[in-house]
Amino acid sequence: MTDDRTENVISAQNDEAHHESSPPVPPRGRSKLRTLLLAVGIVMALILGGLWLNNRNSDLRGQPSPATTPPPPPGLGALEVTPLDGETRGVRVDVKAPSGSAEMQVSQDPTFEAVQWVPLEPSVELATFEGYQEVFARFRSSSSATPTQPVVGGALVDSNRSAALQDPPVATVALMGPSVVAVSIDSQRIDRVGGGEPDQILGTVLDPEKLEGDWSVVSTDGREITVTKVVRSTRPNNVSPIADPPVVTSSHVIALHLDGPVTAGETIQVTAPDATVAVEPFTFEPASSRSPSVHVNQLGYRPTDPNKIGFLSAFDGETGFDSTTGKLDGPGIEFPDQPAFSVIDVDTSAVLYQGSGVLREPDENGELARGELTGSRVWALDFSTVTAPGRVRICVEVVGCSGVVTLSETATWRQAVAMISRSLHYQRSGIALGEPQASFSRPRADHAEDETVVRETALTQLEASTMADDEVFDALKRKKVGDVVEGAWGGHFDAGDWDRRIQHLYVARDLFDLVQLAPGTYGQFDLNIDESGDSVPDLVDEALWSVDLYRRMQRSDGAIRGGVEASGFPAMGVSSWEEDLEHYAFAPDSWSSYIYASVAAEASLILREIDPERAQQYEDSARSALLWADKQPEPSGEEARNSTAAQRSTAHAVFLRIENDPAHGRVFEEQGPFTSGVKLELECHLNEWCDAGWAYLRAPVDRTNPAVRANIIESYRASGASLQNAIRTTKFGFGLEHPSIPLIWGFGIGGTPHAMGLLRAYLVTGDRSFLETSIGVASTSLGANPLNQSYITGIGDNPPKNPRIVDTLDGPIPVVSGTPVYGAHLLEPGTDWVRQYFLEPQQTKPLGASLPYLYSYFDLPNVGAMSEFTIQQSHGPSIWVFGILAASGIELPASLDSVALER
Repeated sequence: MTDDRTENVISAQNDEAHHESSPPVPPRGRSKLRTLLLAVGIVMALILGGLWLNNRNSDLRGQPSPATTPPPPPGLGALEVTPLDGETRGVRVDVKAPSGSAEMQVSQDPTFEAVQWVPLEPSVELATFEGYQEVFARFRSSSSATPTQPVVGGALVDSNRSAALQDPPVATVALMGPSVVAVSIDSQRIDRVGGGEPDQILGTVLDPEKLEGDWSVVSTDGREITVTKVVRSTRPNNVSPIADPPVVTSSHVIALHLDGPVTAGETIQVTAPDATVAVEPFTFEPASSRSPSVHVNQLGYRPTDPNKIGFLSAFDGETGFDSTTGKLDGPGIEFPDQPAFSVIDVDTSAVLYQGSGVLREPDENGELARGELTGSRVWALDFSTVTAPGRVRICVEVVGCSGVVTLSETATWRQAVAMISRSLHYQRSGIALGEPQASFSRPRADHAEDETVVRETALTQLEASTMADDEVFDALKRKKVGDVVEGAWGGHFDAGDWDRRIQHLYVARDLFDLVQLAPGTYGQFDLNIDESGDSVPDLVDEALWSVDLYRRMQRSDGAIRGGVEASGFPAMGVSSWEEDLEHYAFAPDSWSSYIYASVAAEASLILREIDPERAQQYEDSARSALLWADKQPEPSGEEARNSTAAQRSTAHAVFLRIENDPAHGRVFEEQGPFTSGVKLELECHLNEWCDAGWAYLRAPVDRTNPAVRANIIESYRASGASLQNAIRTTKFGFGLEHPSIPLIWGFGIGGTPHAMGLLRAYLVTGDRSFLETSIGVASTSLGANPLNQSYITGIGDNPPKNPRIVDTLDGPIPVVSGTPVYGAHLLEPGTDWVRQYFLEPQQTKPLGASLPYLYSYFDLPNVGAMSEFTIQQSHGPSIWVFGILAASGIELPASLDSVALER
C-alpha cells in the first residue's frame, strides 16, 4: 500500500507540471526538490559539522580561515598531474619532493592505507577512473623518519576526448549481441572557462538522421554480411547553460543488426554513411573485447564479499520493448538461454571461474509491482566464489567482456568512503580551499568578514518545509526581523545554491554513527583535510563543521535556528564567493532544536575521551537546546507533529547514553511507535524513526525497556525483509528505502546506495542475506546497471561528468570525485521542459518518456532531478553504507551482544 507521503510526492510533481510553462532557461533543480521533499514530508539531511580552525576552545565566533588560500608551507613538495595519452587510462605524476627526501608514497588514497613506501622517483604513472582525479603524496628521509604532510594534485581524465575531437570523430565498435554490432560515437566537448567567459564548444556537430543511413559491415575473411536493421540511440550528455538557447551535446550508439553472429577471432570493418565518422577494424576476442552488454560494479569488491554479480543485458532503444505499453514485446536482442561466461585475471589472462548466466524474471506484477523498468531480459553472472585479491574481467562467450573489476580490501568500498568524504569537504561554506589539502583554489564563501550579513527572519525552517521555493523567498523577506545573527558562517552547501539547512545535521548523525560502529577503521582515517593529524577522527571533524554553525547561532535560551537561506537562487555565472543575495537565518523551532540536540549530544559522547572540556561544551549546548524544545507547544499539522516527535525521541534516546534519567526513556516510549508493537516500514531516508530506534538501541541496556528494544529489533528485521522482497523483484537489484516510493529525485537508482535499512537489519540480526542484498544495491550505484553508469563522480569507467554544482558550471572549479548524483528519474509528468529544451532539439531517440526507468538518466547539469544532490540525501547515507561495507570489525552496542557478525 502506498503511504500518504508517497502519494504527496506524486501530487507535488503533478502540481509542478502546471508551473513549468516554457521557460527560456529550464528551472533550477532545487526548486523542484524542495517542493517534492516538503510535500512528501521528507525531512532528510545531515551535515557535517565544523571545527573552528584558529583555536578550538576559543570563541566560536572567531575567524575560520583566511579569505583566500595561503601558499602551502615551504618544504612540503608538490605534484604536477597530467592525463596519460594513448590507450592507457590514467595519469602521470611528476614529483617535486622536499629536500632530503629518500622515500615517497604516491596514491589516490589520502589515507595511504596499504600504500608501500618506495624510493624517490621523479615521476610515476597511475591507472585511474574517468573524471577529475586527485593524487596524494608524502615523503620521508628514512624508514624511521616522520612523514611529511601530504600534498595533492589533480587532473581531468577523459580517455575518449582525443577520438571524439578528431575530424571526423573516431567511433568505437563492440558487440551488443552475438549478431548486433554497437558503434558508439562521441563528437563534442564543452570546456568551461569561468570568469563570465563563454564556454568553449569543441568538435563536430553530427546530424543524427544521417547516422541512420546505409552502414556496411565487411568481414576480412570474405564472409558476406548483411545489415538487416539500423537502430539509432541518441542521448544528450552535456549543456552549456550560458548560451541562449543552451548548447547541448550528444552521444550516439548505432545498433547494426546483422544476418548472423560475429565469430571468435573474426575481424570486421564497419563503414559509416557519408563518411560521417571514422571506424577502425574490430576483431572479436571473447576473452578481451569490451562489450556494453556486460555490466559490473566498476569500483569492485572486497575479495570475500558475497553476492559479487555481473549482468548481461542489451537494449538498443527499440528492439524487444514497446514504449506505448511499457512492456516487453518479444525476446529483444537474442542471447543463448544460458549464456556461458568466464572470470579472467587481467594481469595473467588465467581463467579463474566459468559459469552460466541465470535469467532474472520478475513475477507477473513486474519490477516493484510497477511493470517493466528495465526494457530487456537480464541474466545474472554470479562470480562470488572468486575470492583472491586482484583485477578481473567478466567475459561472456558470445559478446565479450566487462571492464575491470577490482577485488581489494582497501581500494574498493573504503576508497569510495574516502572520495565521497573529500567531496563533502569541498562543499564547506565559510572556508577557502587550496593546497596542500585541495588540488585547486576556491576563495572563501559566505563569511561575515567578506561582507556576508545574515539577518533574522520570523520564518521557521519547519514552516518553510511546507512551501515552494518562491513562497519561501517571499516569506523570508516579508517576515524579516532585521537583527544581524552573529556567527552564521560555516556548514556545507548542497548542489545548486548556497543555503545551509538543519537537515544537513543528518549527515553528522551518519558520520558519528559510522565512527562509533567501526572505530578501528575510521578512528585513524585521515583524509588530508584542514584538521587532519589532530586527535579527532577526520569524519568527526567534517561533521562538526556543520554542528558548529548551529552552535554559534544558538540563542542564549538554548533555541536553535533551522539554517541560513538566501533571498533567491544564485544568478547564472555567479560563484559562491561572488554572490551578493540577502541572507536570512530561520527563526528557532522545536523540530530544529531537537535535531541539533541529538547530534550535539552525540558529538559530546565521541569527544569525551579525546577532549573532555570540548565534549562538555557540546553536552551543555545540546541540553540547553533540548530543554528549550521540550517547553514549546506542539507544531500544527500532522506531518509537522510526527516529524517533531521523531526528532524529540531521537534526542532523548541519545541523552539516555549521557545520563541515567528515566525521563528520557519515558519520552521515547510515549512518543514512539515501538512501545505498542513493530513498525513495518522504517523508511530510513526520512531520518526519523529509523534514527530514533537506532539511538535507543545504543543506550545502556539497564536504562531501556526490554520489550521496546525487542520491538525495535523486530522492526528493523521486518522493514529489511520488506525492502529485500521488493528489491528481489527488480532485475538488477537496485535499492530503495520504501517499497512504494516514487522513482524520482534520487529515491531509486542513483549515487546513493539505498541500503541503510538493509544494513541496519543485518547489524541487529546478523542475517547475512541483508548484507548480500546491500552489496547488490551498492553495485547498481557503481555501474552494475544497463547504462553502465556509475552515479558517483570520478568513480568508474563512466561516472557523471556534469553534476549541477554552480561553482563548477561557472568555472574554473573542477568536478571533483566522490559526488553522488540523484540518478535515474521518471520524466513524466511535469518535466515537459526537459523534452522541449534538451531532448527534442537533439533528436534524442528514444525520447525520455519512452525510455524504461533504468535508462531515464541524462548527464545534464540543468536537469536537477538527475544531476543534483543534497548532502543529507546523497553524501551522508552513501558514506555510511559504503563505510559499513568497508569496515573491518563492527562494534555493536551492548543491546546486541548476542549478534555475531561475519565479514
